[in-house]
Amino acid sequence: ERQRQKEEEKLRAEEEAEAEKERLRKIEEKLQKEYETWSANFTVEEAGEEELNEEAKAKMVEEMIANIKQRKIVELEDLTVEYRMKTSEVVEKLKELDESGRLPGLIDDRGKFIHITEEEMDNVASFIKRRGRVSIDDIVAESNRLIDLNPVLSDELVVEDDDDEAGEDAGESETQLPTNTTPVSS
Repeated sequence: ERQRQKEEEKLRAEEEAEAEKERLRKIEEKLQKEYETWSANFTVEEAGEEELNEEAKAKMVEEMIANIKQRKIVELEDLTVEYRMKTSEVVEKLKELDESGRLPGLIDDRGKFIHITEEEMDNVASFIKRRGRVSIDDIVAESNRLIDLNPVLSDELVVEDDDDEAGEDAGESETQLPTNTTPVSS
C-alpha cells in the first residue's frame, strides 16, 4: 500500500513538473511574441557614438587641458559627462597627456585628477633631495604646502606669475592632497 502511494506521489510530482514546464514555455512564447510586436514598431537608423573628426578631437583636447588647468582638481566622472567619453577613455587620455608633458598630474583614490604644474613637481622633488630620506607623511605635508590646489582664475592661465612667494602669501589652501594617489603615467 505504501509503495503504491509513493509511486502515485512520484507520478503526481512528475505530472506537476511537466505542467509547470508547459506553463513556463507558454509564458515565454507569449513574451517573445509581445517583444517581437513591440520591436517591430521601433527602427534604429544609427547606432553608436558620434565620431569626431581630427580637428574637433584636437579642439576638445585643448579645451579639456585648459579646463583642468583652471580647475586644478576635477572628478573623472565630471570629465566623462562633459566630454562624452567613457571613464576608461578619460583615464587613457589623461595618461597620454601626462606622458607627453602637456598635463602633468595624478589620479587619487577618490576618482579625481589633480593637475600639478612642472614647477610644483620640481619643488616637491627639491624637498625630497634636500631632506634625503622622507616618509610618505612628510611628502604629503610638504606637498600640501608646495602645491596650490585652488582653482586658477582664467586670466592667471594666460599670464603666469614668476614670483615664487606670491602663491605662499596668498594663504593656505583648504584643499589638501590625499595620501592615496596614483601617478597618471604609472
